[in-house]
Amino acid sequence: MKVEESEDPNVERVVTKDWSSVPTEQDTGGNHSITYQEGSQDYEELKQAIRKGVGLAEDDIIYWWIGNGGGPNKAVATVSDKSETGYLRVSVEWVDGQGYKPTKLEVLKEKEINR
Repeated sequence: MKVEESEDPNVERVVTKDWSSVPTEQDTGGNHSITYQEGSQDYEELKQAIRKGVGLAEDDIIYWWIGNGGGPNKAVATVSDKSETGYLRVSVEWVDGQGYKPTKLEVLKEKEINR
């Protein structure tokens, strides 16, 4: 695990580590693009990867925002625990043949609902 400072004024620190992918039940044949549709298999797996990146359980997370992370297979989300003790932004990407994988965790100074 690596912890760094950020030039973003709303980011307290940036954490990167070699997270493993969340196993997928989807076709991993190389033509995947993220589906932001609540309840879809893709969206549920995306949320699993977000939880993995921030280390929060399904019953203790608030998803403030989930959106495009700069490409067709990249997403970013702002979340907190249910007590709102801190706000986190996690970057996730799709890895062909594997599934979604967290790539970066940012500890935020203030809640950021969208970007």
